[in-house]
Amino acid sequence: MNDSKLFVGFLLVILLGFIYNQIWLSFVIGVVLFLMLFIPETKSSSKVSPNVIVKPIKVQRKYKEGASIYPEKMEITLAERGPPKAWERGPEPIGKAVGKALKWLFK
Repeated sequence: MNDSKLFVGFLLVILLGFIYNQIWLSFVIGVVLFLMLFIPETKSSSKVSPNVIVKPIKVQRKYKEGASIYPEKMEITLAERGPPKAWERGPEPIGKAVGKALKWLFK
């Protein structure tokens, strides 16, 4: 297992311990998972027969028009833009409304 999965498992076990009111058991399992983070991984060596020789495949491509697929001259043009449209602004008005409602609710 990689470290992120172990850490998420540790947090999940602690959370489930609080939910099911078994805190001591979740801490024991959580400590075991947490200590597993510090154990170095053993690397498994792939055993290959000494008779097998691996050679890379060399691929040569030829383009129809010259030596490159890119044009010699590239141009970038920017279009003039007006004010942003509603779909470009995104959910900003909804977020403002929800934020104001929550402020009013918790005052």
